[in-house]
Amino acid sequence: MRHLGRWSMLTVIGGTFNLIGKLFIASLTGLLGYLIITESPKYNDKLNSPLLPALLFILIGYIIGALFINIYGNAADALMHCFIVDCEINRDPQHSPEPLREFVEEEKDN
Repeated sequence: MRHLGRWSMLTVIGGTFNLIGKLFIASLTGLLGYLIITESPKYNDKLNSPLLPALLFILIGYIIGALFINIYGNAADALMHCFIVDCEINRDPQHSPEPLREFVEEEKDN
């Protein structure tokens, strides 16, 4: 409970980046899939509409993006756990990376 602000900040910022990453991967996958099936004569002649395959590409891209992006979310949570334990054991974090220490010190001053 003492570090609720830090957890809140991590949750909001991390969730936003995770959502942006998933949507970016899904959109790019859908766009590339759409371009492949509309520009290739091999697929273009056999399709009535490229809409359903493009939606399927977007869905598959979102699922794959979620699998990969969630790994980064778990890593960020683990880093925050370690940082908070370091703050609890030592008054000032001693075992955290220098950029993280500087960022936390700047936020304390504001």
